[in-house]
Amino acid sequence: NVGQLSLDHAARLAQVFPHRQLHVEPVLDLHGDVWAAVVFVEPRAAPSRVRRSATAPELPKSFDRISGSDPGLRSVLHHAARVAETSLPVLVCSETGTGKELLARAVHEASRCWAGPMVSLNCGAVQPELMASELFGYAPGSFTGADPKGREGKLAAADGGTLFLDELAEMPSALQVLL
Repeated sequence: NVGQLSLDHAARLAQVFPHRQLHVEPVLDLHGDVWAAVVFVEPRAAPSRVRRSATAPELPKSFDRISGSDPGLRSVLHHAARVAETSLPVLVCSETGTGKELLARAVHEASRCWAGPMVSLNCGAVQPELMASELFGYAPGSFTGADPKGREGKLAAADGGTLFLDELAEMPSALQVLL
């Protein structure tokens, strides 16, 4: 019984993670048999948080500059606020001009790395042959026209904070793999 399997595992894991919220999802094979279970271990909501309603928790202050009452937008903002509480990488997909960087900045400011730098790089604005040195930096005298002192890359500049890569699809595919 899938439900019983999930409940049994959740009960055991709840003892191991007493201060966490657990959610168990069974993974079924093509025949509908349980193949595995995915356990989501999340922090419990802090009791000091004030809720507007039972369905919509209050957003962190960093989201205040994003306005709109569209239910789809509000849902995205609430999901982004939940992700900001984790250390997971975030992929923001949307059309040009819709505010991806504004959302990334709000997530950064609501995250554990809020005190670190927020570094942005528009991959579409950098020549493909210069992208690696832009990301990883370079040593003094590495190539003609290089800064004689060398330069720190965006990855190092964002250490302890957030690196926002806009127009990521414009980055050469070999460099995407390297990342």
